[in-house]
Amino acid sequence: MTKKYKNVCLRFSKQESDIKNIIETKLIRAAEIAVNQELTEEQKKVVIEDPQMIQQLYKNKLTGAAHIKLQNAVRDLEERHRDIKKLEKNILQVHNMIQELSALVKYQGEVIDNIEINIKKAKNYVFEAEQKINCKYRCQKCCNDFQKCVCCGACCAACATCCACSSCPALCALCSCCEIF
Repeated sequence: MTKKYKNVCLRFSKQESDIKNIIETKLIRAAEIAVNQELTEEQKKVVIEDPQMIQQLYKNKLTGAAHIKLQNAVRDLEERHRDIKKLEKNILQVHNMIQELSALVKYQGEVIDNIEINIKKAKNYVFEAEQKINCKYRCQKCCNDFQKCVCCGACCAACATCCACSSCPALCALCSCCEIF
């Protein structure tokens, strides 16, 4: 029975050693997967002595990846926030420019209205002056055609071809010094 016991103990020991080697190999492989690189002999010993370290490595890997994704998301949000602030600032500047432009247009509109009124007045003044010049021209032509009285030199006849303006000298009355028109 001692021999049997010895054989069983040896088999047990051998199986225990094989299982231990298999477990160590799996632990090392899991640790290498967790860190995405091959471990040194020293790191392998640490992993074998403390199998909980693999769980910590996986947790770090998962939280690290999640943390990196979270950091990227935060950076993206901050960048968008900065862009929105810039956009808001630009919109405010455009609004101010539109208000200034509106005030300028209103002011310029008043100036343009005044210019338009002055142009219309000038047009009327030019028309009236043209009428007066034409009248004076016709009156002067009529007066040159009249016979003048020898004694006083006044116009003696009313001009029938002259305009009817009151300033026309051709519409003078009868000459007082003679009875001739």
